[in-house]
Amino acid sequence: MAKGTISAAVLLFSACGLQTGRPSETADDVPQQQSAVMVEAPGSNPQERDDEGAPLVRATVHGKAPNQIVVPSVYGYPLYAEGAALQGLRLLRQDNWNGYDRQVQTQPDGVVRVIESFPALGCTFDGIEEEAGRYVPLTMLCDLPVPRERGSNRPVAGAVQVGAKADTVPADPALAKAFFGEWHATTAGFSGNDGVGYFDTPSGLLGFVFAEGRLAQLSYTFDAAEQRWRTPDLWKAPLAYEVGQ
Repeated sequence: MAKGTISAAVLLFSACGLQTGRPSETADDVPQQQSAVMVEAPGSNPQERDDEGAPLVRATVHGKAPNQIVVPSVYGYPLYAEGAALQGLRLLRQDNWNGYDRQVQTQPDGVVRVIESFPALGCTFDGIEEEAGRYVPLTMLCDLPVPRERGSNRPVAGAVQVGAKADTVPADPALAKAFFGEWHATTAGFSGNDGVGYFDTPSGLLGFVFAEGRLAQLSYTFDAAEQRWRTPDLWKAPLAYEVGQ
């Protein structure tokens, strides 16, 4: 996918309004999540990254309802802003630096937008650089299917395949267990054909992007209120790259 297309898609689901909540439930009915759980960070190059039989994304449930908490992982790297799992994001980036590309775009209003592409994963990060050392991540977008060297026929999540219809994703047992079988939010006007369906997680929204009624991309929208996602260490290049080796 061309970078312009990726950028447009990122802006689509980060700028659109969200339809949230479950109409049949009141605020008191929605399960309350725990504030933190123990989730270990993976070692570099986790085995799951290259396992063609492993789904691209997993949703691991910790605790029990109504206090359960769900931690998503992509290619085996946990996306969770508590404890050691915070480093999952750093490792995901640094382990897959081959072919890395960075574009900096200064908007008319002075906002500096940074777009980083990781061809080894087919994933792109979009964020804002407030100043040197102060980066605010907005979204991560991953193309489907995954790059051939990562197993282009691997499932997306559970038994969900590339091209799945929107109504099958929340109903998949692996996702239904974690997210109660319903989208937690959708982009405005989402009809199941085009747009994004989201699941809420402690530190961001896990999104499934649909085009022409089929699953086309995976996204993660970082919680803007979660300051730990702005930790400078998470956004550094690998040491060898930094010192020019």
